[in-house]
Amino acid sequence: MPSRARNIGFISTRFAGTDGVSLETAKWAAVLEELGHHCFYFAGQCDRPASRSRVVPEAFYRHPLIAAINQVAFAGAWETTAEARAAHPELAGLYQDFFSIYARPPRVTRQVQELKEYFKQHLYVFARDFGLELLIVENALTIPLNLPLGLALTEFVAETGYPVIAHHHDFHWERQRFLVNCVHDYIAAAFPPKLPSVRHVVINTVQAGQLAERLGVTARVIPNVMDFDHPPPPSDDYARQARADLGVRPGEFFLLQPTRIIQRKGIEHAIELVRRLDRPARLVISHAAGDEGDEYEQRVRAYARLLNVDVAFEAEIVQDERGQTPAGRRIYTLGDVYPNADLVTYPSTIEGFGNAFLEAVYHRRPLVVNRYSIYEVDIRPHGFRVVEFDNYISRSTTIINAPPLLGGYYYGNYCNTYVQATTYPSIYCAYDGFPQYIYNSTPNIIIVGQPMYQPYVTPYLPFDTPNYSVTYNQNNYYVSNESRAREIEGGGAPARAAIKNAYPADSYQAAFADIARAWTEGDIAPLRKHIRDSDTRISVFLNKKYSYSIASGDFSQITRDALNRLHTVSFDLTRLRKSKTGDVTAYGTHIYRTGDAQSSKDTGTVPFDQNGTDAGGTGADASPYDKAADPVAGAQKTVYVSYTLRHRDGQWYIVEVDSSDHDLVPAH
Repeated sequence: MPSRARNIGFISTRFAGTDGVSLETAKWAAVLEELGHHCFYFAGQCDRPASRSRVVPEAFYRHPLIAAINQVAFAGAWETTAEARAAHPELAGLYQDFFSIYARPPRVTRQVQELKEYFKQHLYVFARDFGLELLIVENALTIPLNLPLGLALTEFVAETGYPVIAHHHDFHWERQRFLVNCVHDYIAAAFPPKLPSVRHVVINTVQAGQLAERLGVTARVIPNVMDFDHPPPPSDDYARQARADLGVRPGEFFLLQPTRIIQRKGIEHAIELVRRLDRPARLVISHAAGDEGDEYEQRVRAYARLLNVDVAFEAEIVQDERGQTPAGRRIYTLGDVYPNADLVTYPSTIEGFGNAFLEAVYHRRPLVVNRYSIYEVDIRPHGFRVVEFDNYISRSTTIINAPPLLGGYYYGNYCNTYVQATTYPSIYCAYDGFPQYIYNSTPNIIIVGQPMYQPYVTPYLPFDTPNYSVTYNQNNYYVSNESRAREIEGGGAPARAAIKNAYPADSYQAAFADIARAWTEGDIAPLRKHIRDSDTRISVFLNKKYSYSIASGDFSQITRDALNRLHTVSFDLTRLRKSKTGDVTAYGTHIYRTGDAQSSKDTGTVPFDQNGTDAGGTGADASPYDKAADPVAGAQKTVYVSYTLRHRDGQWYIVEVDSSDHDLVPAH
């Protein structure tokens, strides 16, 4: 809790509806209020409590006065320059337009200045009446949709020195419509301003770099968020009616486009995807057109008719609160709609971050994404499993051959249906109670044509895992028994003697101890220390035979799922071999119980179409890795395992894993 509650004022052109700025503001306000602070609002449209809001209609970017200014400011038309010249004909013959043809009519300057002063007076009253101590400006100092408001805010802060957090979502240089204008002076002054009391926050790393490069301003990156610590509640009876009310008929595939209808959202791609699915399907667009007019919406409607695709424009019944339309239709929230969707489409060409992406992940919906720049830089490296395309739809995008995917895991591509050429045995398929297959939707699994089998130079040597970690003279050591650990902790001569038989933290013995500890404690952190960057691959062996190589980031996620789903009784590495390349392999047994964890045969699937087999894996594509029966909850099982480590950059990393129902160490 803070030392004392603060009064914080949020300022924007609009705090209403389901646009990204309004949604993110609500999240920030919720966190601040949970910390004990009080939040107030200044906007042209506002659905926050009236007792904590100051609504100035002209602050809304689509107010007629502001729209008229924007029409001139960003038209880039000869008529605008002609009007500007006509205002002072006495100057017309004195110069030529060597550098720019875009001039601003004096009347627009007067309008901007008058509205600036008008807004500034309202800002003084807003700060005084609510006793504000901090201002958070949401995008109003970022994108020049309301020039007078941005200028008023800049002058207000310059005149008062108010502490301000400028939360930037969309910069003018990210939108083509603002590149040609007659208001460069206003944009340079206020979008964003360079003032000593202003701290800048951006929603992606590209923006942070651009802000530093263009203006010499540093910014903190705080991406858009969802409260993943608190999953969405299950759908109730009201929400379960959404599918029918949105016009989705029984047996139809429901694709949700949860964005505004503006050009950069690339909705044509979603329409083409529906057309290529070649099955009964309906695309539902949940938002209305945005600040860029309705021409693009008409284009989307015409394109849907051209491709004979069923598209529903349902902004009327998808709002931020449940209710009823004047015609008596039920109104749903996005939280009601998402769980009903079979697939979320996100084909944007430009995004500040990606609210719809986060919402789909939060509601655990499968997702099709165009690889827009911020997704590539800030989101994709974290290993999300989605269907991707790169600016155009092809047959491979339609995921027709995908098997049903299992939900409820960190890794998103598990399945229990074997489909030839697209599925592979799971790393932990030897374990009952764990998904049997991995669907390779992205090229994170590769097959090495001639895999290298380790050229071992030692026999199977006895190995006693050093399971005890101690610190001596600020260095970490691993030892094999508790008495030796106590000797080291006690210091003096006994400690110095015991240290001679201890293993330093950077030894392979310590690395194997970390792997064992991860399993016995159910915590991936010790094991993750020995996984290299996500651009490397780990070889997966099953019963001593090479199967495939998988990206280390996927290996980490799959192992995390195994740690959560399997209850380890014991994990003992008891044999060791060294290869002539310097790699070291440890062998042992993993005894576990299946517990009450979800069976790998559960039905939490994603309803993708499939050309494969049923969940039991029967038929022409049946795989030899299929299990014969479901596991018995609580039954104690044994799997034989091995881990191979390689020394790189002063650390030991996992390069191979193996597991089997049979002992990997031959009997002597």
